[in-house]
Amino acid sequence: MSLLLALQVAGPSPIFQPAWATQCNDIILGNTMKKNVAGQTIGAQLISKTDGSPVTTGTTTIYVTGDAGTQAVGSVGAGVCTHEGNGYWSYAPAQAETNYDLIAFTFVNTAACNASIQAETSFPQTGDSFAIVTAGGTGDNAAIKAKTDLIPAAPASTTNITAASGIALAVNQHVIVDSGTITTYTGNTPQTGDSFARIGVAGAGLTALGDTRLANLDAAVSTRLATSGYTAPDNATIAAIASYVDTEVAAIKAKTDQLVFTVANKVDANALLGGGGLDAAGVRAAIGLATANLDTQLANLVIVAKILRNKVITDPATGILTVYDDDNTTVYLSAQLYKDAAGTITYAGTGAERRQRMV
Repeated sequence: MSLLLALQVAGPSPIFQPAWATQCNDIILGNTMKKNVAGQTIGAQLISKTDGSPVTTGTTTIYVTGDAGTQAVGSVGAGVCTHEGNGYWSYAPAQAETNYDLIAFTFVNTAACNASIQAETSFPQTGDSFAIVTAGGTGDNAAIKAKTDLIPAAPASTTNITAASGIALAVNQHVIVDSGTITTYTGNTPQTGDSFARIGVAGAGLTALGDTRLANLDAAVSTRLATSGYTAPDNATIAAIASYVDTEVAAIKAKTDQLVFTVANKVDANALLGGGGLDAAGVRAAIGLATANLDTQLANLVIVAKILRNKVITDPATGILTVYDDDNTTVYLSAQLYKDAAGTITYAGTGAERRQRMV
């Protein structure tokens, strides 16, 4: 009433705004959010810039400002919000966008007044994920109720369980009583040992069995062998033998460690050939080798073999004797023949001028 009178007295103000327009620059403090937790949502009501009606169309983009930092467009879906109905728009921020103490979510639509919603965050608690215990039996309450429902409301006897009626024991269920023996309850299987005699105090039950061997247990262990009948071992001799064995084993191991097994289960060895006291020169002389170069000697043997076996041709015109290689085509050796010993008269003539390779 007083506000109306004030407006009538003062007259129309040059900055008069409709009531809905006053929300254009408001920042609303929303509910708290859990800090650094995904799966949360934030929403705002958007109204038209022109007439204050709900904005239900167009694209609404959200901008996020955390702890007075740099404002950035929402990271989920490029910040595009979802219209839930009647001008209410919502956005599900990423977990990183909730990792601030104070967060401002600014909803922007070209047809609407900007709306900023501030949210103070709180740390999530361990119990946030606990199941709720309700009267309907949700959570652990259901498991507890399932057990307590099995307890009779008024058993016939609270002191003598064997006389109680209406109590049935299922298999693997047991009752503990102060005295007596229960053998007929449901699910019971009598055991062989149920009828065994008790041992009794101080083993009275054992000695009463009549086995004389059990009576021998009554004697003290110290009476089994007198000290005078005990001969201690010769520890010094045993120690000496042990030391000797250790020395010999070490010597054997030193030798076996030198064995090399390149192939499994086959020891490597070097074969030494005796020369009957001959040195290297004596061995060569014994087999007819003039020098120490065995390769040269073997090569000379090959030459001799080819001369004696391969094809040989003497040219009657030039007097040249040619020895061919094993293929009977390639020239292996050749030499000039002479008629005289001085080698001044070239051989020329006829006769045995070709010999084929001997096979």
